[in-house]
Amino acid sequence: MACIKATDIKEYVMLVSITGIKKFILGLASKIKTYKEDLPTDDKTPMENENGSENGSNEVTECFEYVVFPQRVINITQRANGSLSHKKLQAWDIADIDGNVQPIYAPCTVKVLAKPTSNANSILYGSCDDQGNKEAKMTENGTLRVLTFNFTHDDDISDVEVGMIFKSGEKIGDEGKEGYATGNHSHVEVAEGWQYRKVTDDFGHYRIENITNIADIFHQLRGWNVIKRSNGYTFKEVDKRGNCL
Repeated sequence: MACIKATDIKEYVMLVSITGIKKFILGLASKIKTYKEDLPTDDKTPMENENGSENGSNEVTECFEYVVFPQRVINITQRANGSLSHKKLQAWDIADIDGNVQPIYAPCTVKVLAKPTSNANSILYGSCDDQGNKEAKMTENGTLRVLTFNFTHDDDISDVEVGMIFKSGEKIGDEGKEGYATGNHSHVEVAEGWQYRKVTDDFGHYRIENITNIADIFHQLRGWNVIKRSNGYTFKEVDKRGNCL
């Protein structure tokens, strides 16, 4: 029977150890290669989120339109929740400064949704894209929202039909005194989402459904809007009607 020397055992252990190390190194190199191949090929850094902004910020990067006050002269003659016909009602009365008839302009791109039956000539306009599809607009409080605008008291709305689309800043009507009005003005309400009818609420107001806080909606367009009477409201100024225009 052959004898196994201690030196032979030592050499064998060293050989096994070296072989194991080589296998470990080769395996690790293979994993590194696979990891590199699976990395994304875009230019984003690890600190960027899915929207491309660093440090996980919620910065809005898409194009949008601002909601702009619908008359050139900002003259609010009756506040929301006023003491007269607007008691418990989120609505404004806006009017020209000298009693003449001032045009009403689309506050953003809008589509005519409805002409509710009433004696005051109301028209409901929904915020939309150029094709007439629902689209959220940037409101004064910094949120993108799909909205419906109600304008009332135009003396003649025969030229406005359901389905018509108006670009931001295009004329959509006029002030008037159709219905219960003692002078030329426009009664304005804003609602969340697209609305197609008006309802009588618990306070007797015939108003748009899903009405919202009107003070959160309109911007002042620098170089176009002129403030005559804000009636205590403040307006955030913008330089153009959209951030990508």
